[in-house]
Amino acid sequence: MRCSHCTVRARSVPNTIKAYRDVFTLLLRFCRDRRAIALERLSLAQIDASLVEAFLDHLGKDRQASIRTQNHRLAALHAFFRYVQSEVPERMFQCQQILAIPLQRHARTNVGYLSKENLAQILAQPDLRSREGRRDAVLLSVLYDTGARVQELIDLSVGDVRLESPSQVRLMGKGRKMRAVPLMDATVQLLRDHLRENGLDRPEHSDRPLFQNRQGGRFSRSGVRYVLQHYVEAVRCDHPGLTQPVSPHSLRHQGHAPAAERCLARNHPRLPGARGCENDADLCAGESRDETKGPRETRRRHTTAQDAVLDTEQNTA
Repeated sequence: MRCSHCTVRARSVPNTIKAYRDVFTLLLRFCRDRRAIALERLSLAQIDASLVEAFLDHLGKDRQASIRTQNHRLAALHAFFRYVQSEVPERMFQCQQILAIPLQRHARTNVGYLSKENLAQILAQPDLRSREGRRDAVLLSVLYDTGARVQELIDLSVGDVRLESPSQVRLMGKGRKMRAVPLMDATVQLLRDHLRENGLDRPEHSDRPLFQNRQGGRFSRSGVRYVLQHYVEAVRCDHPGLTQPVSPHSLRHQGHAPAAERCLARNHPRLPGARGCENDADLCAGESRDETKGPRETRRRHTTAQDAVLDTEQNTA
């Protein structure tokens, strides 16, 4: 039996392969440490439904894994034993018993979203006098403007960005699905200067990471979270009322707030209409007062960059 089916047959993405690896690492440690089974003596016949259920119980009680995490581990085992039953038919009954173990039900928590004022304050935090500050300003702007997942953001290469009209960025989502997302004019200008400053505006650099860490490599997911939290904590110091957790996923659920759009323009002083704001009230002046709608109701996906500009002008009118 070949475990290479993850890459050869299913054409799984690297993160899926890592998830499979982590599940079996934990399972093998459980067999060794909790069941006293030497790994060199462990056979497929010993991994039955009762052992899998005990493993899941161990994850919840001993490792304090959430129900969501337990379901994630079980789903990976389901996928593996679904493959085993087709490759080793004599183990079909054993596999079907494992496949019959249900996922646990759990309450789905609502993803919190920032107020328009707090969002604008976070986007305004990077120090544009430093190279890292300018990079972070572009990173946060793209994260907000595109609604990208963290993995989609760090996978971006220079060749995935189109700055000519219609301006857009190409994202590789879950299941290797590609989608093109329009960009606001302010984000386009920030990206153009970012590419020029880092020498990435030449065709031979199309495969280079769009956002690079200090070592010149791609950001990690924890690296993006660190950058965001650095600026969130700076806002918390001045505004103790910001107590809710803020993560990159929070920006994914934000609507396009006029205050934040003006803040993006302010981050690049050469943008048409860019101006400084004397105080936070200036950022929110003139924007909609309807706070009853959630982020999913207010967020609009534009079909073209021109639509994005028109919608921004209507919101700020």
